[in-house]
Parts: sequence; structure tokens; C-alpha cells
Amino acid sequence: MKPVRELTSDMGNKFASSGDFVMAVKFFTDAIKYNPTEYKLFGNRSFCFEKMQEYAKALADAELSLSMCPGWVKGLFRKGRALAGLKVNGLMTSITQLMVCNCVNVRHPQWGR
Repeated sequence: MKPVRELTSDMGNKFASSGDFVMAVKFFTDAIKYNPTEYKLFGNRSFCFEKMQEYAKALADAELSLSMCPGWVKGLFRKGRALAGLKVNGLMTSITQLMVCNCVNVRHPQWGR
């Protein structure tokens, strides 16, 4: 049997995949309680917050993930999406960091406004 931290993360992924972001956030929050240093959990919860248009929370989680794993491409992407939602000037910094990694095409539809 899987440990609780994995089960809660798996459930968060299931709910996120089905579009139930409220439940996904609950499970990712529980998973974080069991594994508070797993940066990907904060990235996943950031994604859910962004989908729920809670951009300040999405940004906070993206920044937490990046504090644990600086330069994490998905974390930079999540931060950029949150900044775009907030319409904050830091968006260009995030895009620039991703471009330095050669990881993003700024014309990609996901960067649309």
C-alpha cells in the first residue's frame, strides 16, 4: 500500500485532471502537510489556483516551489502564468528566465492574454 503522502498527491492529480480544482487543492494541501519540501506539490497546487483564477495564491505557490528548486522550468512557467493573471510587470522577467533555459516559445497559445 502507498504511503498517505503519495495517496493524497495521486488524488490531487486525479481531481486536477478531471477539472475539479477545489478538491485537487484540498488533496495537494494535505499532501504538502505530509511532505512540505516536495516542490512539485506546490507547483501542482499553483496550477489549480491559476485555473480557479486565484492568481495571488498561484503566484505564492509558484514562488514557494522555486524557493525549493530554483530554476525549475515548470515553476517558472507557473509563476509567469500567475503574473499574467495578475497583470504584473514581473511577467517579462519570468518569460526571460524561461527563454534563457530555452524552454519556452513566447508565441505559444498558453502565454496568451
